[in-house]
Amino acid sequence: MTAASTSVDRIEHIFNRLRLKYLQAIACSPALRDAPFQAISAKYNWAFLSLAGLTLRKKAERPHQENDWFWQSKGFDPSARHDLDWQVEREDLAVALRDLVRDSVATATTTYAEAIALKPGFHEAWLHDNFPNDAYEGPERPRGRVFAILRGSLLDLIELDGTFPSDLCEPDTFLGYAPCTVTEGPFVRRKDPGVSYLSELKRVGEVPTFPGRRTILRESFEVLDTWQRLNDQDDRATLENLIHEAATFVHSCRQE
Repeated sequence: MTAASTSVDRIEHIFNRLRLKYLQAIACSPALRDAPFQAISAKYNWAFLSLAGLTLRKKAERPHQENDWFWQSKGFDPSARHDLDWQVEREDLAVALRDLVRDSVATATTTYAEAIALKPGFHEAWLHDNFPNDAYEGPERPRGRVFAILRGSLLDLIELDGTFPSDLCEPDTFLGYAPCTVTEGPFVRRKDPGVSYLSELKRVGEVPTFPGRRTILRESFEVLDTWQRLNDQDDRATLENLIHEAATFVHSCRQE
């Protein structure tokens, strides 16, 4: 296994741990746990980021807003912020990204594309109903070019010449971009370390329905779909079962 593949394993594993911790945060919050699907939404992105300890910008219309407001206003219990150790994942992510950047200078262009395919590319292809027509960034910049290629474009990747964009080499920036990767799931891991997120997502880049994309992606990835499970049955028992299954999923992942 290459150094880059090992780092992708680590990043994949860390995001699964964050997804598990997010489910646990919902479960320990009385205002959310009996109808948990409400929190499996991009509307809770900033709540998740503030739970994880990132400092969020204040909006002009709320200049005195405290950082904790983001999770408090969405119904999370204080124990979700203070009793779950979010810092360990942030520190592990920082180390994994540092190692990825350090070990992949010669392959920066493809390594960056692989990381963006992992997050948020997989989540978008798996869940977005309007994929592939949902790209929010133009193809003139490296990240937007990756999004275009994942959606069927025949353009080439933008050459990075050994220098990674800040959205990968700055851990909080990487975590803070598209946090719906965590809030909406799914838990995912490659069935084999040789599987490329970039290559596999390109296979589904023009498939217009997410059931069709999911069928293809399940050939190469193991998936635990939090969004679908709680959409189908929105109650505390389903949440508790998911947490148990997710813990097994996370603990059986290839370790860093």
